[in-house]
Amino acid sequence: MTIWCNGHLAKVEDGGLRLNDRGFLLGDGVFETIALRQQKICHWSAHWKRLEHAMAYFHLTPYFNAAQIEAAIFTLAHELEISDGAIRITVSAGAGGRGLVPLVAAEPSWVVSLAPHAPQPQFISLAQSAVMRSAGNPSTMHKTLSYIDNIVARRQAEADEAFLLNQYGRVACAAAGNIFVLRNGALLTPSLAEGALAGIIRGLLLTAGSIAGFACRETQISLSDMQEAEAIFVTNSLIGAQAVTVLQLTNQPPIKKGSPQVTAILERIEALAF
Repeated sequence: MTIWCNGHLAKVEDGGLRLNDRGFLLGDGVFETIALRQQKICHWSAHWKRLEHAMAYFHLTPYFNAAQIEAAIFTLAHELEISDGAIRITVSAGAGGRGLVPLVAAEPSWVVSLAPHAPQPQFISLAQSAVMRSAGNPSTMHKTLSYIDNIVARRQAEADEAFLLNQYGRVACAAAGNIFVLRNGALLTPSLAEGALAGIIRGLLLTAGSIAGFACRETQISLSDMQEAEAIFVTNSLIGAQAVTVLQLTNQPPIKKGSPQVTAILERIEALAF
């Protein structure tokens, strides 16, 4: 596997990981996943801004700038001959000393990887997870390497994707994306205060104000809203949007979802995303 690591292309071999890296030991770090389409980095400035914000929050030194990382992505794409793919930028706190907060901060490790684009289904099943998404936690507000809650939620779901509730029993997000419900003539999504991540596609929809004639806005979303929604969508930077055809709530029979507007909404979101 070829990656870009700390300024150089490198082959990753077995045993090449530094065992004292805080990202490996403690999940101390952040990441971004970004779509590459037809040799174009989709919404690069928005992704970089979110990464910078996360690095500042966790006191990670921005050793490389946006232009350098952008150049690294294109160098890697050329090396791997990939024009459509999934980019991942990982910034780990590096090989620091022992303890939760070392006396001297280490230089972060930067890795850029690129995998070929894998087409995703437009229609999925969605199940309620027992994993709680605690609104206000650092791991909720940022894309951190501490991703175990999301992993467990997806692993335990007897569906294609899972959605998580916050400590108030309201919808926060999906395991790997934001939730939008079509209800009362609007596309509704939980606010960041509810435990939703500031997703890039989510932000695009809210900035647009409306999609396919439906107003896009933030609100609190209950399980009743999920039950009664005409349609439910999961959005993220790699899939654009997926529509839910079957909703599974805890201790309830599956609920089929569908709406004549689904196709138009999916097409409009894809046009914004890519």
